[in-house]
Amino acid sequence: MIRTGDGPGHGFDGGLPATHGPMRHSTPAPQPPCAPEAPEAPEAPADTADTVATAPAAEGGGTGPARSGRPPSGHGISRPAAAPEAVPSPQTPWSPPPAPAPWLFPARDRPGPRTAAAPAPAPPDRLRAVLFDRDGTLVEDVPYNDAPERVRPVPGVREALELLRARGIALGVVSNQSGVARGLLTRDRLTAVQRRVEELLGPFAVWAVCPHGPAEGCGCRKPAPGLVHAACARLGVRPEHTVVIGDIGADVRAARAAGARGVLVPTPITLPREIAEAPETAPTVAAAVRALLREHVPRHRAGTGTGTGTGTGRGRAGAGTADRESRESRESRGHR
Repeated sequence: MIRTGDGPGHGFDGGLPATHGPMRHSTPAPQPPCAPEAPEAPEAPADTADTVATAPAAEGGGTGPARSGRPPSGHGISRPAAAPEAVPSPQTPWSPPPAPAPWLFPARDRPGPRTAAAPAPAPPDRLRAVLFDRDGTLVEDVPYNDAPERVRPVPGVREALELLRARGIALGVVSNQSGVARGLLTRDRLTAVQRRVEELLGPFAVWAVCPHGPAEGCGCRKPAPGLVHAACARLGVRPEHTVVIGDIGADVRAARAAGARGVLVPTPITLPREIAEAPETAPTVAAAVRALLREHVPRHRAGTGTGTGTGTGRGRAGAGTADRESRESRESRGHR
């Protein structure tokens, strides 16, 4: 008898001999059945805050789920959740920014008696207001003047203004003052000069001033009509019942653009071309005012003068003369 071992299970079991014969395979004990796998959770919508995002794998590692906005330690930034789709709203119509407005200095904003400047009632078909350019028309032209002591009235202007006041016609000033935009004038210095003008010439019902430069694109810098419109609105008169008196072409063109009547009173800086193109001219402010009071009509008739009989004439200087003189003249009045 061959023994295959010295211990139990190696041929002897409690002294019993090993069984010889074919090899027998023991049948394994039956295993309990595996538990069924849990069903997979449905995928969360992409537009929720808890969207699961796959974090990029670290070097030598794998990938795993990560909540958006909270990446796991040691991994890259998780993909953010998609933002909810915005609800389209009706678009607001585009509108350009408002253009720069003129400065207005109404009589009611200043203390003291102003009854002389208030317009008296007048028929609707009559002259209601006269607006004057300041520099070169009411006072001597001093470039960028910020000193009241340098104000000098043009001879004969004070008497002409008193004639208009006596007839109850409102008076105003329309003036380009680009020195403000150039940094050469301040509002306080400008008003100081205006007060000196009124001390010498009497009160005006309105001052309409353009403080902008030529490149600012405002609608008030003459020859644009903004100053005339603003002054007429403040006075409560219509432009067609208004006359503008000035010394350069921009004054007359501003009046025409606004629907008012324009009269040119030439000075040494007035271009010959501007004189030729002006619908009406007068040699002095006093002559223009006397002619207006004689006519006392709301609008001028095309091709007629102011009635002074002493107009400067048209076309006396040819185009060549205007071209030769234009550069020097423009430079001398570039401060307006």
